Amino acid sequence: MLYRDTEVIVMESGTASIIQISGRLDYKIADMLLIKIEQIRNKGVKTIIFDLENTTFVSSLGLGIIASTRQNIKASGGEVKLTGVKGMIAEVFRITGLSKEFEIYSNLNEATRLLMA
Repeated sequence: MLYRDTEVIVMESGTASIIQISGRLDYKIADMLLIKIEQIRNKGVKTIIFDLENTTFVSSLGLGIIASTRQNIKASGGEVKLTGVKGMIAEVFRITGLSKEFEIYSNLNEATRLLMA
């Protein structure tokens, strides 16, 4: 789904759902993203991968969505992984301490390959 210069794509890969976010992860897409996450959870998916390779900005609301998704999925026996976290976004995850809470992969291929192993 496209919202101005931001695109959110959900893909399935084995037992995982991948949420690719291109552009800004902020209040403009928060509601849409939360709906997509709820749809994924309703399918019983236990692993969500947020692919931030093409994400240019993450607001505090965006961080909150990712962190709360991790908390909710973990409570139901699942896991949330991140991929493509780099530059200023990596710095925000480091400063907030969230980088210690997630498995972070350098790219989507690495994350999906390890899921299949």
